[in-house]
Amino acid sequence: MSLEGLKEEEILAPMSWPTENWSDHFEFVRTNLDAGVMGEAEGTLVAFLDVQHLVDLRADLSIELKGLGSGFSVTLHLVGSVVRRCVLSGDFLTESIDHQDRFDFVKPAKTDSHQKKVEAQVAQDLGTGLEEGPDTWDPEQPPTLIGLIADSLEECLDPFPVVQGAEVAIEHAQDPKEAELAAKMHPFAALKALKNDKL
Repeated sequence: MSLEGLKEEEILAPMSWPTENWSDHFEFVRTNLDAGVMGEAEGTLVAFLDVQHLVDLRADLSIELKGLGSGFSVTLHLVGSVVRRCVLSGDFLTESIDHQDRFDFVKPAKTDSHQKKVEAQVAQDLGTGLEEGPDTWDPEQPPTLIGLIADSLEECLDPFPVVQGAEVAIEHAQDPKEAELAAKMHPFAALKALKNDKL
């Protein structure tokens, strides 16, 4: 890996099983900030996370082989900010990020029983503390670094961002037909109607 930072194509491309340890970083910098032109990596995160844009976001990544090469871990440290919309008012807000995460993988074994033993051993070596152990590497659908970054950001971002003191901007009036439809769909609606008819 480059000492100057990962290239965008390395962040976006499907990962290969690593053959050595490495550490590197990637900075989500727009190619033309004034024109609002996003790079593909930034655009991928913006679309996946439903954010407006990223602010000085940097991803420090490292890969470490484990268990005699039968497993490896990807460590992430994300620092920066994202601009999002308040779920109540629609106003913009900036959310700071300083988040560390780790993803563990093991090679697929020939049998299920062997797979469980491998995962348990690698999990012990990794010290994950997770009962289910690490993820099994799928050579047909290998992960991407941008995918791991997106998963990590999704985990640390507030699912319901709200500006302090915000109020609902639009009243969502219920359609009268919705109440009627809900009554019809209720499991006891037919029984209730039958009783009313008898009365």
